[in-house]
Amino acid sequence: MPTDRDFNRQETILLVDDDAFLRGAIATILRVRRFTTIEADSGEEALDLLTSNRSIDLVLCDVHLSGALDGLALARWMSEHLPRLPLILITGRADLIQTELPAPLLTKPFSTKKLLSLIKRALDGTSTAP
Repeated sequence: MPTDRDFNRQETILLVDDDAFLRGAIATILRVRRFTTIEADSGEEALDLLTSNRSIDLVLCDVHLSGALDGLALARWMSEHLPRLPLILITGRADLIQTELPAPLLTKPFSTKKLLSLIKRALDGTSTAP
């Protein structure tokens, strides 16, 4: 499991989820691990933040978001406009595991250990889409 020393670099993570409870729980985990965390509750808000804030080091985004821009659409936009920015997608739908996705997929429910391990790999550039 990654240690506190592994997360002492002050990266900024954009966390995108329309479920306020889950977003808050994940944000707490990230902040305890010393990540600067920016929260967005929609794909549209995330897109605004991505176009106005170049200090984001990683995007952690739910696949299924309410509104016109879901997580997969945001991932497609990122691959075209910000191809070097790491992205991790989150879903509770098991059927997406078999789908070709543009980023690593974290399936709900997940452990803190699994979340932090995937974040570390993505930030270190060793994570690839399935």
